[in-house]
Amino acid sequence: MVQGIKADRQMKFHIVNSPNKKTLQGNILKNVEVGSTIQTDEYKGYIGLDKHFKHFTVKHSAGEYVCPLSGASTNELESVWALIKRSYKGVYHHWSKKHLHRYTDEFSFRLDKGNCAIDTINRVQSLVKGSEGKRLTYQKLIS
Repeated sequence: MVQGIKADRQMKFHIVNSPNKKTLQGNILKNVEVGSTIQTDEYKGYIGLDKHFKHFTVKHSAGEYVCPLSGASTNELESVWALIKRSYKGVYHHWSKKHLHRYTDEFSFRLDKGNCAIDTINRVQSLVKGSEGKRLTYQKLIS
């Protein structure tokens, strides 16, 4: 399973073997500043976040997509999942567990640096700068 967290206006993905409360909340505590506002769905693994954060919940089981009291919504993150699912079905067709982190890194880059207002040449320069001094050989890729 992949857990998505948007922190500091950047998308971060974590590969988790078990989406239990300890794992999910541990990742949130490591990546989100205490006291921040957190908006989640009603999954039981998020119960207790209000000890460290302003936690608002959207109750999808009640047909709720925006919390009427707080205005909380999970629509942005759900749009990210929809994009990833469409890419999986339409482009990649299969993701191995071994390389799952590479796919999520690509989406994280696209979502954070892929702003259409950024000129293409600037995006290419960002890509080149980010890969400077790094080498990924085929042998390392498949090992």
